[in-house]
Amino acid sequence: MICINSNQNFTPICRNKVSFTATPSRLNLKSVKESLCSDYFEKQISPFDNPVFYKYLSSNEKKLDSILSRIYRRKLPKYDSMLSESNIDKKHRVLLVDPEVTAHIEELTQFVKEKQVDTSKLSPFELRKQFSDHLGTETVYRGLYAQDSKEVIDTLKKDGIYPKICDKKENVSDILNYYLSGVCEPVLNVFSRIEDVIRGRKSTEFMSVSSIYDVSASVAKNGTNKASTPVVVAKVDVPRLSVIKQRGDFSPRRTIDKDVLVIGDKKFDYETKREEIEAFIPFHISGKNAEFNIDTTTPDYRWA
Repeated sequence: MICINSNQNFTPICRNKVSFTATPSRLNLKSVKESLCSDYFEKQISPFDNPVFYKYLSSNEKKLDSILSRIYRRKLPKYDSMLSESNIDKKHRVLLVDPEVTAHIEELTQFVKEKQVDTSKLSPFELRKQFSDHLGTETVYRGLYAQDSKEVIDTLKKDGIYPKICDKKENVSDILNYYLSGVCEPVLNVFSRIEDVIRGRKSTEFMSVSSIYDVSASVAKNGTNKASTPVVVAKVDVPRLSVIKQRGDFSPRRTIDKDVLVIGDKKFDYETKREEIEAFIPFHISGKNAEFNIDTTTPDYRWA
C-alpha cells in the first residue's frame, strides 16, 4: 500500500524554464495553461494555489459538469449535496475541481457554518484561502534516495519537491488538461490517479508523504536491505489543506493481506495508522523552510 517508486532514485534535474506571461489577457485554455505553467516553473506556485486556475473555471461553467464528472464520477452528487446543504454559494462549486478541497469538504462546510462565512461576498480563491488559513499547517516527511545526498539537498532547497512527471512543461500542461477541460488519456478519476502512485504503476501529479519519519526513511531504502544506505529525508511544514489523507473516498482499496508495517523494532498497525503512514500532496512542496537529514540508520520496512 505504501508508495515505493516515487521515493527512489532521485536525480537532480534542471527543470524546463518557460517564459509565459504570468497573467493571461484572455481566458482561453491555451493562455491559461501557459500562465499556470509559467507560475509553476518560475515561481513554484502549484496550479491549485493559483487564482488564475479558479478564474478560468468560473468563466467556463458550461464545461464544469463534464470536468467534475470525469474527476469524481459517481461520487460527485454527494459533494454537490454537501455544498448546497451548507448554503455555500453555488459559484464556489469550481473549488471541487481541486481534490485538496474535496478531500476536506466536511471541514469546509463546518468552517463556513461555525465562522458564519458569507460566501456570496468571496471569490472561490478567497474562500479557499480563508479555509486554508483556518486549517493551518502540519508536518510531513518525504524520503528520497540519491547517490549524492548533498547535491539533492541543494536542489530541493532551490526547486522544492515535485513529482518526476512534473519536471517537464508538456507533462504539466497535459495534467492541466485533465483539470481544466476534462480531457486526458487515459481518462481516470482522481482516486485512480492517486492509486497509480500507491501501486507504483506510474507517476502522476500526486506525491507520497508520511507523518512518520521512519516510514519515509525506510521506504526510500526499500530493496537495499541496508540501514546504512544514505537517503535524504525532508521534514516540511505544509498547508494542511494540501495534504490528502487516506480517509473516506480517498482511501484506496487494500491490496495486501498483512496489516502491520514493521520498521526495525517499531510496529504500525495499518488500519489504525493509515492516515499517518501515507498521504498525498499534488504538484509541489516548497523546500525553502524544509529541514533535511541524511539518514543512515533507519532499516528497510516489511509487512507482518
